[in-house]
Amino acid sequence: MNGKDLTPFVDMLRPQLRLLLENGVSYQELVALLKHEYVCVAADHFGKDGRPTNVSRISLLTGLDRKEIKRQLDHRADESDQPAVERTDRITRVLSGWHRDSRFSDGQGNAHPLSSAAAGDFWLLLKEYAGDVPHTAFLKELLRLNAVTQDGDMITARARTFIPPGNDPIATRRATEVIHDLGSTLNHNLYPRDSKQAKRFERRVVVEGADAATAQRFNTLLADQGQQFLEKLDDWLNQQLEQSARDEDSTQHCRLGLGMYLIEDYGDKK
Repeated sequence: MNGKDLTPFVDMLRPQLRLLLENGVSYQELVALLKHEYVCVAADHFGKDGRPTNVSRISLLTGLDRKEIKRQLDHRADESDQPAVERTDRITRVLSGWHRDSRFSDGQGNAHPLSSAAAGDFWLLLKEYAGDVPHTAFLKELLRLNAVTQDGDMITARARTFIPPGNDPIATRRATEVIHDLGSTLNHNLYPRDSKQAKRFERRVVVEGADAATAQRFNTLLADQGQQFLEKLDDWLNQQLEQSARDEDSTQHCRLGLGMYLIEDYGDKK
């Protein structure tokens, strides 16, 4: 195809294509989605000297004709601008706050069972960390997803982090967010806006020739020490947020964090 080696991009797409197929996305739906997003990304990121990308340049980048590009941009303008409720983020925020906030824990990372009776501490927890959502419905969602257990009026957190079951729509949403975050970091490092732009941390540790038993031990090690490391980072980040809220000297905000993932490749193109 025009002399380009597309093999690396095929490797990149295979896991994502499986995710799409598992969720019933047809080839026709994917093509329509790609056409729209190709135009949007070209419009957002390939302008010259800080100006928006014009239609002619979008056409050159994407290979689409000007009429189709205008149609896609018009369609974009008609789309709803309201973000979807990120249930995964809310659940994670609640569980994290539950484990580190001394009002709801022992202050050492161990969450207390909380009362769901009227004016109980569980409702205070949701008020603090769940945001503007119906709290009774949110509790039902936590119970459905097995993120908490209930015994009478007492609610107990099952873990500090929330990993949704693989067949749940929330799990799919989380997977796409992980892929998005990793891709954004790689693009940031590969294509900096200017020479002074600092690279984002992105590292791997990989060995060749490991057997299945070693892979299992490594997975167990990560589940333990990796979780401890992430909890330490979570505590640090929340301390910084509390400090910046007191200082009130920052006007630009972003999502900030670290992703870690196990690499276990048996060459079967998973």
